[in-house]
Amino acid sequence: MSTRTGVTDLPPKLLDQIFRKFHDEKHTLSNVCLVCKAWMRSARPVLFSEVTVSCGADEVQGDDEDPTPDWMAVARAFRAMPDVVAFVKTLHISGEQLPPSKDWLDSIEFDPNAEVKGRPGSGTVWTHCAPVDLASLLAIAQLFPNLNWLSVQMLVIIPSPLPKDYEPVRFNFLQLDDSGTIQGENPFIVLRVFRPAKLDLDMFYRPGPKTDEPALFKLEPVMTTREWRIRGDPNSAPMIRGLAASSEGRVAYLSLDIQGRADLEALQESLDKFGPGDFGPGLKKLALDFWDSTSTDFRPEIILSPQVEDYWREVFSLETCHGLEAFEVTMKLGITESSCSHLQEIIRVLSTAPTTLRSVRFLFDFMYYEEEDVGEMQWKNIATALPLTKYDKLEKVQFTFIDDDDDLDEDQRNFMKDVIVSQLPELAYQLQFEFITFDTGPMAWETGPEFAPA
Repeated sequence: MSTRTGVTDLPPKLLDQIFRKFHDEKHTLSNVCLVCKAWMRSARPVLFSEVTVSCGADEVQGDDEDPTPDWMAVARAFRAMPDVVAFVKTLHISGEQLPPSKDWLDSIEFDPNAEVKGRPGSGTVWTHCAPVDLASLLAIAQLFPNLNWLSVQMLVIIPSPLPKDYEPVRFNFLQLDDSGTIQGENPFIVLRVFRPAKLDLDMFYRPGPKTDEPALFKLEPVMTTREWRIRGDPNSAPMIRGLAASSEGRVAYLSLDIQGRADLEALQESLDKFGPGDFGPGLKKLALDFWDSTSTDFRPEIILSPQVEDYWREVFSLETCHGLEAFEVTMKLGITESSCSHLQEIIRVLSTAPTTLRSVRFLFDFMYYEEEDVGEMQWKNIATALPLTKYDKLEKVQFTFIDDDDDLDEDQRNFMKDVIVSQLPELAYQLQFEFITFDTGPMAWETGPEFAPA
């Protein structure tokens, strides 16, 4: 007698693996759940592993309706679905394209002609950001027992009374994108309710009617996050100072997008405060991204912002970054004339690094690739800056080339590697190479593999 097995009788573990392949195909997974109970049990954890709560303009009906979201209603809706919230690992909360009501605009004394992020007349950026209070954010996040990644996008965060003896929500990764405060409140208030292991900040701050931007944003209560990425144009400087003042050895990884000279100055004066402290061994990895500080003129030349370049070339140093083990720098490169000076400035900074350095990573984007430009650059000076007699713990010197359009062929890639290897025989055992594109992963070249959400 033969036994026939249908596709609906496949082992649960095999079904789990199959349905994970359809993570991004929500419609397919919804249909799969209707096939049979066995398939539904395997498909639902994948279907609901990532959830987005979005309040868009199309959800606002009529001119007289107040479009301010009722976030507590969102919390109540999730509370009624305990079998669903248990599956959620990634949660996106977005206020994108929500036009706040006139009452909301009046209450914040909104000035559409205000200068925001250094751009005159860009105050209207906040007409697309919905308000959300801390208590509502806390109430929503507390409902997800297996939350790993929380993304908050385009929301104005409002202080509000919190429940007595509340427990902050602890999870792996918090991303705050185009969110912040607009009445002078400390943008770090969000850490009153969240305790992420890793934090990615792209936050705005606008002083209130009677306040100016402070020199630093104080962290309260005591900060516990160990890995930070700050992209808060133009508020990076007070964030850096506030983070350094509260570190006490806790911050192990810091990634900064350098927008202007003030960012470098704040980092320089704060580096020694990121050292070992009572609560940890201090900063071990520093990543600096000059992508937004560089521009391209009509010649294929890369121009680093003059104020940034002057401070980077003449002042900035890693000397006081005690215990640093990994250093990473991202920069655009162009023709030889501009690229050689940029490379030399990086090498000078490298030569000031402490002897604890174990890893160096260069992320370079040759905006206009020419073989002669690559060949004429003085890569050999890297070995001069990092003599193994001094840096005897050095294990890796990695070159990551960003190929935006995936237009470098294999011969061109090999040429770049061969040129660098031929100039750095002293570091032959430490050299590593990779070529990545925008298709490699979701901004993988920006965040770096160590900082990507688990």
